[in-house]
Amino acid sequence: MNSASRRERLLAGLLGGLTAALVALTVGLVLVILARGLPQVGALLNQGGLGAAALGTIGLTLITALVAAPFGVATAIALSELGQTGRLARGLRFGLGTLAGVPGVVWGLFGLVVFVQGLALGPSLLAAGLTLGVFTLPSLTLACEQALRAVPEEEREAAFALGATRWEVITRNVLPRAAPGILSGVALGLSRAAGETAPLLLTGAVYSISGPVFGLSAPFMALPHHVYTLVTQHPDPTVGEPLAFAAAALLLLLSLLIGGVAAGLRARLRLGEGL
Repeated sequence: MNSASRRERLLAGLLGGLTAALVALTVGLVLVILARGLPQVGALLNQGGLGAAALGTIGLTLITALVAAPFGVATAIALSELGQTGRLARGLRFGLGTLAGVPGVVWGLFGLVVFVQGLALGPSLLAAGLTLGVFTLPSLTLACEQALRAVPEEEREAAFALGATRWEVITRNVLPRAAPGILSGVALGLSRAAGETAPLLLTGAVYSISGPVFGLSAPFMALPHHVYTLVTQHPDPTVGEPLAFAAAALLLLLSLLIGGVAAGLRARLRLGEGL
């Protein structure tokens, strides 16, 4: 017993230390980016283009959400509730897991061939948004399926025993219970998509634009591409690096905003469900 107790205490201490290290790393990253970036936002505003880059990032995030969220949730429902153990479901899960690990630059090439050239959308906000939507879809689908499968099977069986149809069980029992987890998966996917650079390089992102700052069928500016360009192509690195931190700080704030909104919605859903 004493030996087992010591092992448990050691394991608890190890897990506590790892948790503290991860929290410190996350907080440190956020503080460093904000501390170096926020004081330079004024300089970036004076340089111009910040509003267009922020607007482009928001537009990309919205298009990504419109593409990935409906299809991802629908596919997750099909996998979790309609075909849990079939060969097709297992094959689809394997494919989604594989696609979720494909690098962003490969998805950029996919977007270039399919959307920019194949559908003749040209280098544009729409082509980039569709690319990010497809890029986000596999990981979002798997996250949503995990949330759905976390709902206890007993709740489904109880609903069926009361005479509910499968559709009623899904819409009235499973989805409300899984909604907080689904929101977490969607928020994580959108935050990741908002920070992607490689797909944008091949689908229409530019450093500056002379026409309208926002148009679905035109090249666009985006914060992650702005960061990349300021670091790698600015003629004066001593000027470009601080400006890149400013753009990165704004991108980080956007990601925190997405996560904060999702957390607020999750809390309201859990309160409504009495969880």
